[in-house]
Amino acid sequence: MTTVELRFPANRYHGTAWGRHVNEGVAEWPPSPYRLVRALYDAWKRKCPHLSEQDVLDVFTTLASKLPRFWLPKAVSAHTRSYLSSNTGETADKSLIFDAFVAVSPSAPCIFEWEFSLNERQRRTLRELLSALNYLGRSESWVEARLGGQPPIGEPTCIPASEASGTGELVYLACPISSQDYRGKRPWFDALTYSSSELLKERLSGPPAMRSVPYELAAGSITSWLPAQSPGRDRGISAAVLELHGKVLPIATDTIRIAERVRGRLMRQFEESKKQIPPLIHGKDNEGVPLKDHSHLFILPRTNSVGRIDSIFLFSQSKRFEPDLIKAVAGIKCLRWLDSIKVTATWMGRGDDASFRHRIDQVVSTTPFVTIRHWRRGRGSVIEFAMEEIRRECRNHSLPEPLSVEPMDLAGRFPPVKFRRNREGDVTRPGYAFRLKFPRRIAAPFSLGYGCHFGLGQFDAEA
Repeated sequence: MTTVELRFPANRYHGTAWGRHVNEGVAEWPPSPYRLVRALYDAWKRKCPHLSEQDVLDVFTTLASKLPRFWLPKAVSAHTRSYLSSNTGETADKSLIFDAFVAVSPSAPCIFEWEFSLNERQRRTLRELLSALNYLGRSESWVEARLGGQPPIGEPTCIPASEASGTGELVYLACPISSQDYRGKRPWFDALTYSSSELLKERLSGPPAMRSVPYELAAGSITSWLPAQSPGRDRGISAAVLELHGKVLPIATDTIRIAERVRGRLMRQFEESKKQIPPLIHGKDNEGVPLKDHSHLFILPRTNSVGRIDSIFLFSQSKRFEPDLIKAVAGIKCLRWLDSIKVTATWMGRGDDASFRHRIDQVVSTTPFVTIRHWRRGRGSVIEFAMEEIRRECRNHSLPEPLSVEPMDLAGRFPPVKFRRNREGDVTRPGYAFRLKFPRRIAAPFSLGYGCHFGLGQFDAEA
């Protein structure tokens, strides 16, 4: 399989579907494969001219050979209305213009998946082209694109209608015609750059290298409004996400400090409302004995591509969130770190942990793994001891034993020694980074070892 992940940092995607007028106010969703291929062509010509035409042609031919499937975030259809001058010299002569867009969370990926594999040369070429993209559709549609990315657990959100059950909404997406099926006069590669002016001049009904393909979009994938629903009324919730915003975001090496701040804020809200702090938060039973089955809350700070913490993932593996806990999580509005810098926190969503995790069979450390037990003579070398502790922790967390445990130099973007590796009052312990290969796909991210409920020992897909 080959996957491409798109994220929209400005919270919106602007694009008008082929065959629709801009003033219909209907935004394209999902982004069409034809638009993506043409954007990659533009990125090649403007930013990556050093890539050979044959390498780019090879990648495009492969991308056009199959129809992709999509995993899409929740989206809201919206628009703005502007009265623009008609340039007639009369100040009152203005035209109403609609600008339709789809609003999405900047942290939620839109994933394309094709049922083919690329060779290493193709992957290198496509990776460079994707990194050169800075917008898709209108220039307001800022985009971060990368090769890879894991689809979330569950069925795809949008699939070709020929493979669908007929229960969703029918949408038409512009897709490139494969080079084998192309019958136009100009070369297939040149036909991908066909412009609207050429279309009008030659009086054609559509670009020669494009076809309109019916897709089925899952019901509820895009709405025109979000229901006003109190988080405290939810049931069956076991996970939530907070997004952090600020001029200076916490650095990844402060992971455990930020997780402790979140736990402290949750406990304080219960104390202020004079309610008993649930065991799910403080990690102890009614007798004050620490829970050892990892059934209490995991607080995992998550980092962006430059190593800054931009979200907090909270989940429980076996217990549901009570309404009071959901209300407390949604009530976190700001966090302080380093005693002087404040970031705002925004409630982004809730669901079960499958809503925010994906399945993968190979993971790498994104924060250091810290052993619970101490090394001593007779337990092999220090690194052998740490590798055996990984296997032991996998058993404790009901995970399959890894097929391989390979040491690494970095945990995410930083060496383990750069991270804070102890909670308040505890001594600092050594940290390690590993690449793990499992016999089957498991839900990620997950965390192991000392401080695993506070973000240490996190494992996820390799960036």
